[in-house]
Amino acid sequence: MANYTQLIPIQELAPGELGAIRNEIVKASLNKASAKLGLPISDLVVRDIRPQSDLDWGSDATTGLANAAVTTDIWVLTSDAALSGFLPLITSASAIMATDRFITIYGLRDGRYTDGTIAAQSTTLWKIVVGNSTKAIWDLSKCYAYKDMPCGICPSGVFIPERTQFQIYGYSIATSTLTYVMVEGIVVEPRGLVISP
Repeated sequence: MANYTQLIPIQELAPGELGAIRNEIVKASLNKASAKLGLPISDLVVRDIRPQSDLDWGSDATTGLANAAVTTDIWVLTSDAALSGFLPLITSASAIMATDRFITIYGLRDGRYTDGTIAAQSTTLWKIVVGNSTKAIWDLSKCYAYKDMPCGICPSGVFIPERTQFQIYGYSIATSTLTYVMVEGIVVEPRGLVISP
């Protein structure tokens, strides 16, 4: 079977399909993390991604997409409208997944539509690189046919193992200074590292 890496608007998924995709991604991520860490699944937790704390989202304000480094757990960042093309979001020093942390990214969401006034989006394509391999290039703009909730899901997801180099790039079209994109994904890690349910 082919590995589907394209971004599918959530409105085009059948009822229940989104939940099924997420459940499969959670199951696969838990199994991979359990095997890597040598821990039973019962000793692991699944939680949402914290933008800055887990990904250092928007930290590259030198050569990257951010005009000013983001230092809190928010997705919105001010982008550098003077630059265009694929620009990194994460400083090279931070672009290594933390020990005992595994992240799977399986979609993108445009957060502009939660605001009363819809601003212009500064990016179109998003690229995820793990190690030396480009794992996905997603075009969020094709989700804009559904203005009520522009969000796309990738059925296979992109898995980032612990202590692995990674980078997320946004393709800047240099027509706006704000990027509102959020990633849809999960973190798998040992119980007690961040939360202890």
